[in-house]
Amino acid sequence: MLTIGKKYNSYSIHSFFYKLMILLLLLRYSDISPQNRHSQEKFYIDNFDYDISQLQSKWVGRSKLAFQFYKINEEKGENNSFLRAEVKNSSEFIGRYVKVDIVKYPFLNWRWRVHRLPPGGNESIKAVCDVPASVNVLVSAKKTLGVPTPETIKYSWSTTLPRGTVTESPYAVWPSRCDIIVLQKGRQSKPEWVYEKRNVLQDFRKFYKKDPGNKLEIDGIVLMSDSDNTKSIAIADYDSIYFSKY
Repeated sequence: MLTIGKKYNSYSIHSFFYKLMILLLLLRYSDISPQNRHSQEKFYIDNFDYDISQLQSKWVGRSKLAFQFYKINEEKGENNSFLRAEVKNSSEFIGRYVKVDIVKYPFLNWRWRVHRLPPGGNESIKAVCDVPASVNVLVSAKKTLGVPTPETIKYSWSTTLPRGTVTESPYAVWPSRCDIIVLQKGRQSKPEWVYEKRNVLQDFRKFYKKDPGNKLEIDGIVLMSDSDNTKSIAIADYDSIYFSKY
């Protein structure tokens, strides 16, 4: 669920994102200089091929507890590192501030897999709004009463909702808005990487009636596996996140 959690009802993922922007600006964007982040055809977000100690210098958690749940793991028998989310009765998530022109790089690519689902999780019902995995794209398109109110699209791996389901987050309260698109459903018989490629520009045009012209920048990516509503455990892996021209 895209919310700070029950004990922080006055905050949403959007207030988190506002703080995320400020923090990373103070950190001078860490290591996300353009020459290190993209090629002519691709704009890289992260492939997680680094030591576990570097994760907190690249991503920001909802709170300090986030990095108890989100860690770098290594593929057994392969030369590959990835992000493992093992979230126990929590709504922690991690985010990364990054500017990407989705007119130039409209396709978001990543791979993921799930190991454990929050039982009965359903993104459209507030009482059980948990997901084993989700990739969230934010655009800080406007301000309401002087406060940035990002528009969010959440690509989810759902426990119960069928693939292709489109719904809205029951936690989003005006002026916040979060549209959810279910890409995968249920348990894998054997956890294997599933590759995704999504036309983010097309989705923002559809849901937010965007007419970007020559440029439309996203402002950040949030990764979230959560299990607090179902009081359970969600386990999922994320890897190879990048935008591409084609």
